[in-house]
Amino acid sequence: MTGKEVSTQSNSNEISPELTKIRLIASRLFIGYLWLLVGVVAGVGLISQNAFGVSVGLAILLAVFATIPFARNPISAVTRYTISASLTGMWALLIFNAAGLPDGFVLDAHMLFFVLNAQLLAYFCWRSIAIINVIATVHHVIFSFLFPLLVWPSADYALWHFLIHAGYVVLVGGPMLILAWKLFDLFNASHNALVDVKKAQSEKQKMEEEKAVLEARREEEKKQELDALAQSFEKEVGSIVSAVDEASTELQELAKIMSQAAENVGQNASNASDAALNISGNVDAVAAGSEELSSSVDEISRQVNSSSKEAVNAGQLSANATGGVKSLSDRVSEISEVVNLISDIANQTNLLALNATIEAARAGDAGKGFAVVASEVKNLASQTAQATEQIEKQINAVVGATGETVKDIESINSAIERVQGTASAIAAAIEEQGAATREIAKNASQTAQDVSVVSSTVSEVRDGAQGNIGRAKQVLSAADGLMEQSKRLNLQLKAFLGQLSGADAGN
Repeated sequence: MTGKEVSTQSNSNEISPELTKIRLIASRLFIGYLWLLVGVVAGVGLISQNAFGVSVGLAILLAVFATIPFARNPISAVTRYTISASLTGMWALLIFNAAGLPDGFVLDAHMLFFVLNAQLLAYFCWRSIAIINVIATVHHVIFSFLFPLLVWPSADYALWHFLIHAGYVVLVGGPMLILAWKLFDLFNASHNALVDVKKAQSEKQKMEEEKAVLEARREEEKKQELDALAQSFEKEVGSIVSAVDEASTELQELAKIMSQAAENVGQNASNASDAALNISGNVDAVAAGSEELSSSVDEISRQVNSSSKEAVNAGQLSANATGGVKSLSDRVSEISEVVNLISDIANQTNLLALNATIEAARAGDAGKGFAVVASEVKNLASQTAQATEQIEKQINAVVGATGETVKDIESINSAIERVQGTASAIAAAIEEQGAATREIAKNASQTAQDVSVVSSTVSEVRDGAQGNIGRAKQVLSAADGLMEQSKRLNLQLKAFLGQLSGADAGN
């Protein structure tokens, strides 16, 4: 036997609550109806004067007989059975009292049987219907054969009346009994079906609840898995995003530093290039000045050499003059020519001294010593000119002053020798100055070339620095883009995790 069959069998023994309610209402009505019939029996008995006291007493006993079980349990089977029996007894007492009434009323009293069959159908209890029909049959059998006048109008056709009423019992009681049975089964079947439906609904609801619990558990497990996955994803990807963010931040800072350094290098290179250009210009100017100075020194050296030669000539002339003075007395005529020659030499020496002074002034600090010598030469030339003038004035007294003239000529010779020595020294110094000046010019030219190379190199460095500035800006821009992408990635990660959490919360 299956569980479903057991459930159906157990439900078939259960009475419908609606049927129970109907039986409760019917029992209440039937109890009131019994006590109403007590009054009817008493009234009919009072009219017929047919054992009034006995009939009323029995009617009250029947009513009490049904009321006691009703008070205990109004829907019990005992209550239904006692009410059915009491109603049938009331029907018999009514027939008994109606027998004392005029002809025909006793048959009307029989009609209550059909009314009671219909009324007791409210119990939907075939046993209650069977009780009233069995009691009525027994009542008619006994009274039809023993006391026919108590149930029929006359005794002549008592058997026929009995048979006719027996047929009524069969025709009315049988269908009522079957109808009560079927209605009872229908009530119970409907109730059981409703119970089965409710039970099925309950089981369905229980299954749905269990399913909901399982789904909730699965959703919770899924949520936990998703949460774990989200946490793992957030941890792994978040660490990557953080690393990218930190790296982009460091790259951005390094790019800024690189850009600033490139700008500084570019600025320094530009400044160095400008300074190199200035130095190159200055060195070129120095080289040009050195070349001019070298030319001036060469000219001075040439003039000094010329002066030295003239000094040698002057010495030779002085020596000759010394010899001539010794024979002055014999060569007075030649003194004039010698004086003229000395005058010319003095003028030329003065001119050379003037030129030497000019060149010394052009030479600057380097020509100061030479300027002093030139000044002395000039002074000496002036003195020579003055001496020449004096010689010309005193030429007439030369003869008398020969000895003194010899001394003067010797002094002149000594002075010329000193001039010659000084001129030689000046020539040597100027030669050294020329060599130094030429070396300076050479070094200045080399320095100018080196500065040009440095300037070109600095220009290349400046150009490279400008390129580095552009590349540094590109790196900075890339770093900014990487930082922006890192921020967007972080925002998208948070949005994805938020949507994932929201989807979990919605489920």
